[in-house]
Amino acid sequence: RCNDLMLRVLELYSGIGGMHAALEASALPGKVCGAFDLHPVANEVYRHNFPSVSVHGRNLESISAAAMDKLRADVLLMSPPCQPFTRQGPALGVADSRCNSFMHIVALLRDMQVWRTEQKLSSTASLSKGREREEKRTAKERREEK
Repeated sequence: RCNDLMLRVLELYSGIGGMHAALEASALPGKVCGAFDLHPVANEVYRHNFPSVSVHGRNLESISAAAMDKLRADVLLMSPPCQPFTRQGPALGVADSRCNSFMHIVALLRDMQVWRTEQKLSSTASLSKGREREEKRTAKERREEK
């Protein structure tokens, strides 16, 4: 925690700070203590908007569970790429390379000491199952539902 009353928040895929602004507008007791985004222009805008936050311009796939543990986040805010899951386009889901960093973060959650509970992982695990579950259904199962 940033102090006894505030949750320590880490913002991933931070862009220009939309999730940070939403946190500030909410009544939640949180303080963003770090932000990660690969886009240098977005990072400059983020630094302008939130000068007290440490902004890291790096690919999230390069972060280890141990490094994430050192950041001691109570909460992760993130806005990962949505293109792999939208209806327009090929909708490749986790097979889309734009999803690699998100799946890396999902895998890290299982290895991070600070997040190691079944409750915290249950919602994360369900995120990666939606489209794949649909793809695994057979044509027969779909016909039976009609």
